[in-house]
Amino acid sequence: MNIVLKFTFSVFAFCFLINTNAQLTSICDNADPAINAWKMGDGVTTMKYYTDINDAGCNTNPNIVDSGVETDVQAVYYNSDYVWVETTGCPSHMTGPYNGDGNPSFPNDQARTIVIPRTPTANPGSSTNDYSRLGPIGYAVNGVAFYNASDNMTYNNQGVWYRNAVFFENEGFGCDRTHPANDDLHYHQTPIPFNYNNTATQNPDVCDCFPSNALFTPSTTAHSPIIGFALDGYPIYGPYAFTNTDGTGGVALMTPSYQTRNITTRTTLPDGSTATSTGPAISATYPLGAFWQDYEYVAGSGTLDYYNGRFAVTPEYPQGTYAYFATMDVNGDAVFPYFVGLEFYGELVDCDGNTGGGGPGSPPDCSQVPAGQPCCGDGICGGPETADNCPADCGGGGGTTTDCDLDATAINYANSGSTTTCTNTVNAGIDSVIDCLTGQATLTGSGNTGTGSAYSYQWHTNDGNIISGATTQTATVDAEGTYYFFVYDENGFYFFDEVVVGACVGGLTYSASVKVLFEGYTNATSGLMHTDLNTQGLIPNAQPFNQEPWNYSGIETLASIPSDMTDWILVVMRDASGNILNQKACYVNISGQVYDMNGNADISFPNMSGNYISVHPRHHLAVLISEPITGQMLYDLPSDLSLASGIEQMKIVGSNYTLYAGEYCANGVENNLDFNVWTSDASAVLQYLPQDGDGNGVVNNLDFNLWTNNRSKVGEPTIQYSGADCTLNNTIPPTSGLHPAFNEFDTESFNIYLSDDDVVLETDGLPNHTSPYWSNTTARSSVDPQGNTITTPAAAVNHPLFVAPTVTTYVDMAPGNIDDFNGMYTLTVPQEPQLATNSSATGLGAIGFAVSGAVIYNDEEGPNVPLDNAVVSLDYTAAHTGPQSYHYHLEPKAWSDDDGELIGIISDGFFLYGRRDYDGSYPTDLDASGGHFGPTIHNPSGEYHYHIQNELFLNQYYILFPGDYQGTPNSIQ
Repeated sequence: MNIVLKFTFSVFAFCFLINTNAQLTSICDNADPAINAWKMGDGVTTMKYYTDINDAGCNTNPNIVDSGVETDVQAVYYNSDYVWVETTGCPSHMTGPYNGDGNPSFPNDQARTIVIPRTPTANPGSSTNDYSRLGPIGYAVNGVAFYNASDNMTYNNQGVWYRNAVFFENEGFGCDRTHPANDDLHYHQTPIPFNYNNTATQNPDVCDCFPSNALFTPSTTAHSPIIGFALDGYPIYGPYAFTNTDGTGGVALMTPSYQTRNITTRTTLPDGSTATSTGPAISATYPLGAFWQDYEYVAGSGTLDYYNGRFAVTPEYPQGTYAYFATMDVNGDAVFPYFVGLEFYGELVDCDGNTGGGGPGSPPDCSQVPAGQPCCGDGICGGPETADNCPADCGGGGGTTTDCDLDATAINYANSGSTTTCTNTVNAGIDSVIDCLTGQATLTGSGNTGTGSAYSYQWHTNDGNIISGATTQTATVDAEGTYYFFVYDENGFYFFDEVVVGACVGGLTYSASVKVLFEGYTNATSGLMHTDLNTQGLIPNAQPFNQEPWNYSGIETLASIPSDMTDWILVVMRDASGNILNQKACYVNISGQVYDMNGNADISFPNMSGNYISVHPRHHLAVLISEPITGQMLYDLPSDLSLASGIEQMKIVGSNYTLYAGEYCANGVENNLDFNVWTSDASAVLQYLPQDGDGNGVVNNLDFNLWTNNRSKVGEPTIQYSGADCTLNNTIPPTSGLHPAFNEFDTESFNIYLSDDDVVLETDGLPNHTSPYWSNTTARSSVDPQGNTITTPAAAVNHPLFVAPTVTTYVDMAPGNIDDFNGMYTLTVPQEPQLATNSSATGLGAIGFAVSGAVIYNDEEGPNVPLDNAVVSLDYTAAHTGPQSYHYHLEPKAWSDDDGELIGIISDGFFLYGRRDYDGSYPTDLDASGGHFGPTIHNPSGEYHYHIQNELFLNQYYILFPGDYQGTPNSIQ
């Protein structure tokens, strides 16, 4: 097929020469964003959407509908004044579900023609964009409409307090932030994924279950792209722009100058007038911002003006332009007025089709083409003209039309307005397939144009990219698809032909059959994995690796879950240095066999020869296979430990080698980041979560134990995901009040309060129980390690809490009395402490607070001085004074003796309990610091905490805290 170029695909990717009045002008030399910013459809991708939320959780598989509607923009036409954009109004990214607020609509083809003026006319305030305007206020570059904030409803239907759609319809937005009105899909707010950074408060929980991309994902370090155009023709950018309007100062988040009003009742309007109808009381149900009239414009309070834009230099407009910005906060929550302020900055363009009557109308036909201008699909005039309805001399007279050999009529424009014979022959060759052995196909084109002899050639992909090195008639490709062969004459005019390359017939010669078992899933006796997730209906139909740390964008989907499937797994092909060359999501059955989406056990990629395979579960340590691919390979990892590259990369279960469980962060190292992931939902039931290490749909202590047993295991370094940040995505949200354990702390000694997300503890250091170390009428002397005699004088009377020494004597007691201390200890800890990546040693002095009011020390009496020789000075509750105040070293028998009572808090924020567990038994799974995860008397759901270890010291004592901090210690002032 011989084709003359028309702008119907990837306009922005091509830089072709065109002829205007016999002058050659490059589109790239005179780039107009109104022409080349549009996202062109590929003619193949169709819109897909989730139809319903089901139970608003991850317990059921999403229902995905393929609409069959072509996506994004289909054609772009333009003349000197206007750009016409033909679009279905349907995006190529996944969208939906929408019915979280009861919306019954689904999107469909809008067959819309958008008209954008190439030179917008500034006329600030000439057109309103308030709650009275319905329908599109502009269009995204993918053809989807922008609406303003109105949902066309008012409070109690009084026509006064207009509802903000972003608030009232939040649960009905798809995970790409669109929803349909009837069948017109549109954006009310910044078109980014709801869960792009997991910090947005607007993010519906359902979007963790229905993965979706959106129009774009913002960067905080680069100027945002043009995401669309308003009806007045001015561009709409994403939220980040150059700090200064002259293009300097780095990049900053653009902020609107609209703010919520300082009102307590809804009785007045933003202009100060009295509302004809009172709005609802401000409450959690109707907070400020729920209605349009909750906002007012405060000049200069943001970086943008009344119209929600500014005049500034942008990457596409180096001389500057007026531009609107899609506004959001740093978390990704959309911020009013979202796109355009209460009025447009420029004059609106009315046009035919779906956007109103009058105006410039539809794209021009040949009768409207100015004299001397070529047409017939050349990309200048655009429009519906074809070789059949356009005269040969459309630019001026005298020309002829010649059939040029290959199924289409072509015009040679080398001498516009004169008779020229077209002798065009262009041939991209015949359709072919990828060679099964090499994974490649060779393309060879031929042809010439016009009567000249200086021809040049180029090969292009379907999206307009020039194939690297393909400046001759031959090109080598390794992917199936449609390719285009262009032939240019000496004047830069061109013709092209296309060829289709199909997949290798019969399958690639190189392949990898992989078997792998998961430790947490595998039965030691049978050597098979269970299907608990499958039988409970928890395995999703779509691949789950489209999030950190994998960020795999594949669209693998199973129409139905195979009955013997245990879980998904990501298979990656890498070069010898570990660089990712290709990857695909697959599934694993009970025997550990890995299958692709077609049920093939032979996993294939192009150009596999000499490369390596790694396999990545969601919850076990990934493994790199040590042998390169040299043909049809069988990698039976359960039977051969040597297949796992590195040292001890698999674990024996029964008679099979399995992958190490507990890798919940998936970054390639089993450490406290995995614990943080587990902690983020440590009691989830019937959910598909990475911290479910044994794959039974329940997150509990068994999954914690899997991690504990494999903690500090390091995977193969070349396949680790170093960018994974599980601390951000999996921290526990702070609770609304103090932990119940703080009720145990003595109120006479302690002042405990919240400060943001921290807990502050202040204590006078004085215990609430008896001791011989309270001031008393017996003087005593002691000798310090340097031989100095220190005397503690007698008091006039005994302190009320004084008791005579029993387990110690006046001679052995340390110097100083409890009430000699006159000061305050302060400790600030996180409200929800996290385990640290690495443990850290305790030091001398206070390492925590006891509930009695006094402080806790470790098992040393001084620098490298063990506690052994100082035990004789301890009172009956294992404490003594010095060098500053009264403190405990051993089990404090004043209130805890062989039980599970709360002892106090260690400076890393974790609580310390007695020797016994919640159920009265002695815990057997304590780590080196005496810590574990489990229920306590204050939190039956379980949390990480320490115990006094049930190990005798000097045959009769129990040391309070002999280990390292497992969290991050905080200083005690």
